[in-house]
Amino acid sequence: MEPSEIIAGGVISGVAGEVAKALYVRTAQPLIERYFGKHLSVAHSTAESNVLAFLAVLAQNLKRGEHDPTETDTASKVTQGLEDPDAAFTFRQAILSGARTSSRERHAILARAISERLSSDSGSTKAVASNQAVELVHSLSGAHLELLGLIALLYHIRPWHLVPPDAGSESEAVDRSEAANQVGQQQAVAYGIWFREQLKLYSFPIPGIESHLIHLSGSACIVFERKVRRNFYSATRPYRKPVVRRVNTPFYMALPYELGSATWEFVDGATRFDEFWERYLQHAFPTPVGMLIGVAVHGIKSGEELLSGWEWSEDFGLEDATVNDDIWDGKEITEKFLSVLDRAIVDRAQRRVRPWAPLDE
Repeated sequence: MEPSEIIAGGVISGVAGEVAKALYVRTAQPLIERYFGKHLSVAHSTAESNVLAFLAVLAQNLKRGEHDPTETDTASKVTQGLEDPDAAFTFRQAILSGARTSSRERHAILARAISERLSSDSGSTKAVASNQAVELVHSLSGAHLELLGLIALLYHIRPWHLVPPDAGSESEAVDRSEAANQVGQQQAVAYGIWFREQLKLYSFPIPGIESHLIHLSGSACIVFERKVRRNFYSATRPYRKPVVRRVNTPFYMALPYELGSATWEFVDGATRFDEFWERYLQHAFPTPVGMLIGVAVHGIKSGEELLSGWEWSEDFGLEDATVNDDIWDGKEITEKFLSVLDRAIVDRAQRRVRPWAPLDE
């Protein structure tokens, strides 16, 4: 197979395709020859096809990942990135991993990890997560990848093209006219429809989900804490900067109902999504490597171009919507708990429930 097949059908054109061909000739082909020698003819041919498919996805990612892409930028990004020994080593690992599989999802994960690694500094969180994703890709089953895609959708992937501009500051006047409220309602409805359609990409129920979550936790893809509770709306709404989170624009006033409607739908014959959330998903929070893998998986499932950098952008932050249920902070008992306790005591006393009932009863 000739490396020119990377540019099959003109899908990858220009320097991005030339870069992919150069990577194949200089790095991938020698590795294939070394690990899948000619005496393993079938394995050699399959590995070659797999690597070409992986490099095609990588070339597309390198072109898409630029906010203002130029062909020179694509080439220099790869050249400069591979001057780092750590990045070069990770790229060699990705080549061998890509050779082992024909899975579109795994190629997408590897391509995303490499494109992120080439644009990050050694030792940074981004670099470490990218390296780890390459190492993990063959340690996760298809069910694990699906679950990470779902978790990434819930906690981070947002249709920003459907989100109206937020308030500029907490003191900014908000248009609450009837027309503005109607527009905000329509925008929230569109957002809710998008979210429900994305959920439909995943199959429910998920057999063996408990063991999957344990594996993902042990692989450092998620943090699974059974005692931690998270609010569904706060977890799934668009990220808002702290200075405007208390500003109720028409869109954000209507959004809780539209997102909440997704939780009422059945994921199987007897279980609503909110039960599934309460039992499993609210306790599973993605790590940087889990997010990188999950975003790549969901991009393949949805067909949407999820631009590189979403996992790390300050503009699209990841908010951990934990619910504080602590009643004792080591110094004081919370007023909320005392208030509930007071009402319970009064109620029991009025109903003469023990220990407030007379002793002779």
